[in-house]
Amino acid sequence: MFQRFPIITHFFLAVGLTLAGLYVGNLAGGLGGYVYERHRVFASLDREQGRDIRTLNESLLASTLSHIMTKNTKESLQSDLSNLQKLRLKAPPDALPLLDLRMAADHASLARLYQSTNDSANAIAQREMARPLLRELGWTDTSDEVLNQVADKRFRPLNSKISSKGAK
Repeated sequence: MFQRFPIITHFFLAVGLTLAGLYVGNLAGGLGGYVYERHRVFASLDREQGRDIRTLNESLLASTLSHIMTKNTKESLQSDLSNLQKLRLKAPPDALPLLDLRMAADHASLARLYQSTNDSANAIAQREMARPLLRELGWTDTSDEVLNQVADKRFRPLNSKISSKGAK
């Protein structure tokens, strides 16, 4: 069929190649612009400062993604704690308070889950792991009631978004 209409075949081939070239050019231009802007922004910093900012950005991004993926289950929270501890070893000092708060919230949530399954020994152990992290951040009240409030707020944004969508 295409042999009977060589002009149409060549026309569509030319259009396809042109569109592919425009796409690749646009992609390359966008990448070039990004690299230029990144260089321009980081040009005033020395190499170590730039590395620290990139490390901080990577740490906060990994922490945020980990927070989004965590479910309110023992396995998920334990996995999140393990990931946060690994991340904490590589994170710059500026990211440590945020990571400590996330770890304390995970410990408080685990304590709440253990308490709901009548495993009070593990619940107490998780609360005791959360308390020093919160005290290090300047919290003066780390009672069981406060830790329960932290655990409740840990998943409240997710639960409230789900329930508000269901109400519409």
